[in-house]
Amino acid sequence: MSFVRQHSRNLIAPLLLLAIVCGFYWKLLSGQYTWMDQPDMAYQVIPWYQLQAEAWQHGRFPLWDPHIWGGQPLLGQVITGAAYPLNWLLFLLPMRNGHIQLHFLDYYYVLTHYMAALFAYWLCRDMGRTRAASMIGGLAFGLMGLFGTLGWPQMLNGAVWIPLMLLFIFRSMRDERKERRLASAALGGLFLGVAFLSGHHQIPIFMGLMAAGLWITHVWRRRWHGLKAAALFFLFAGMTGGLQILPAIEAGKLSVRWVGAAGDPLSWAQQVPYTIHANYSVLPTGMLSLLLPSVGQKEIFVGLSVLLLAAIGVARSFNNPDVKRLVGICGGALVFAIGSMSIFHGVAYWLVPMVEKARSPEMAMVIANAAMAALAAYGVDAIRSRAIEPGWIQWLSRAGFGTLAAVAIMASVRNELSREYERLVIFAFVALALALLLRGWSQLTDRTAVAILFVVVLFEWGTYVGSSYRDAEHPAGFLAQLNQNEDIASFLRSAPDFGRLEVKMEDVPYNFGDWEGIDQRSGYLASLTANLAAAPVEAFAGNYYLAKNPANPNQVEVFRGASGLRVFSNPGAASFVRAVHEQKPCAGNDDVKLEWRGGSHIAVRTAMACAGTLVLSETFYPGWKATVDGHTRPIRPMFGAMQGVDLEPGTHRVDFVFRPMSAYLGGAMSIIGLLGALAIMLFRRHS
Repeated sequence: MSFVRQHSRNLIAPLLLLAIVCGFYWKLLSGQYTWMDQPDMAYQVIPWYQLQAEAWQHGRFPLWDPHIWGGQPLLGQVITGAAYPLNWLLFLLPMRNGHIQLHFLDYYYVLTHYMAALFAYWLCRDMGRTRAASMIGGLAFGLMGLFGTLGWPQMLNGAVWIPLMLLFIFRSMRDERKERRLASAALGGLFLGVAFLSGHHQIPIFMGLMAAGLWITHVWRRRWHGLKAAALFFLFAGMTGGLQILPAIEAGKLSVRWVGAAGDPLSWAQQVPYTIHANYSVLPTGMLSLLLPSVGQKEIFVGLSVLLLAAIGVARSFNNPDVKRLVGICGGALVFAIGSMSIFHGVAYWLVPMVEKARSPEMAMVIANAAMAALAAYGVDAIRSRAIEPGWIQWLSRAGFGTLAAVAIMASVRNELSREYERLVIFAFVALALALLLRGWSQLTDRTAVAILFVVVLFEWGTYVGSSYRDAEHPAGFLAQLNQNEDIASFLRSAPDFGRLEVKMEDVPYNFGDWEGIDQRSGYLASLTANLAAAPVEAFAGNYYLAKNPANPNQVEVFRGASGLRVFSNPGAASFVRAVHEQKPCAGNDDVKLEWRGGSHIAVRTAMACAGTLVLSETFYPGWKATVDGHTRPIRPMFGAMQGVDLEPGTHRVDFVFRPMSAYLGGAMSIIGLLGALAIMLFRRHS
């Protein structure tokens, strides 16, 4: 009975966290607001998710995106999130009218924030914090700061594992028992590897830098013992992240990338210019947004309550080794986030591999937020133990009354520009409420005082969380575009001669091909295989063109959609599959017929009058294999970027399948890493 009672008590805090997180995101759960109505989500991410959901619903693991730019490696593009296991569950949820249901993405978004809060709660509990303090620490990470405002699920899915990685690194550094020390290091590496599977490289790279810094200082103190733990950590990180890391490296070396530089696109060998890193840094003045969202870069706002609690935690518990580590993490991340204003970031950019590929130093703020949240938990426990100085109360009182007086003076001089007065008044109210609470804490029961602290903290956070969501009934229009061209998609699917669609991106800015399952020549991507970028435009020309107006006088309108967009036939465009004779003309006629076209498999039936080459209008890329009548046949590049297979005279069945060794080897590494971690967890439980 005591076992059941204990486990029931352990569930109370996670359930309360879930209730609070759901309450904070009521706008999304009610369906009245949306977080997705912005260009990257509507034009790129949701169409990618649609493509993957379609594949998973038909029992296929999506390795290749056939619908964009002549076909592109899905894992190699990284930011598709194709390697992230939790995404697979999302893709298996029921679809509606053949499309992924967007309200499931709202639940997915809220669940990710709950996971962050829960993982940060576990981190705080593992450091010996009370349940109440750990809940505030967990919510501070899950709801506030950069994590609370990120609108890219790929980045959220990487950052969410920061607390668990820290939990096991700290355990390894604390534990004197060799077996448990090494086991904790391996599990910490596991969660860094899972972060790399998430679908974006920037935050996992910064997590790796943070982990390297922690391990370097630990090895300095513990020598050989620390070195073995550090080596095991990075071994498990690399193994677990293999499914994403190996295809990303392969694709990176064969692709060009757009980063916003004057020399775009850049190859793998070219560094991302430091000026781009400077553009995506947090300005030193922007750090004021930690306290006031109306100043500088508001997305990093954590609020007075978190900063105060963290400061108290540092002041009262600095001798604690975990607190020292958290202070180092927070300070290092803040210095790194200001990018070009910090010599340390410049040196890392210059000397540390892969840092130059992570063009947004500001993303390091999410690591600082995690450290602040954990330090805030220490602050809560310091207050509960009455271990605070009266000076904190005096400072809060002066800040509150002084801010109100300043607002009154400013409001009489000039009108408000962007709600800055409201934010200052909220700051003042929170400061005075905290001062009053700390002053009267000793006169209240601990439970009552903690409850009031929760009210004050949640009030401050609630004035900001969700303020950027758009009314679902009156969105900005990005999401609305996805469903405006269903009639055009139906027409193209029924066209018997359809090969590939050319799209004028100014008229159709979203990835129409991925969303509707129709091959298009162009698309909205951050990177592209270099051979295709250098290929002549006509090489992958589509026999249909989608735009408001024709691109040339030879195009003939064949369909007009309800949205006003028109479909034109594109005379003279090459067929999707065709035979060519490079050496000498053929007197007879070849018959080439496409039998199957889907995902990672294309089948062609040919009747060759003479020896020649079957040309497939699909991007030439490592991992494509061809069989002719069941026998393996090499594929060679044609016209710079297409695939070609040499054939003898006669009838043949040619099958093209995409089986990338990088994905299979990386997948095997990930499975080994996950199984190894499972074995370690079973060992820990047994021991």
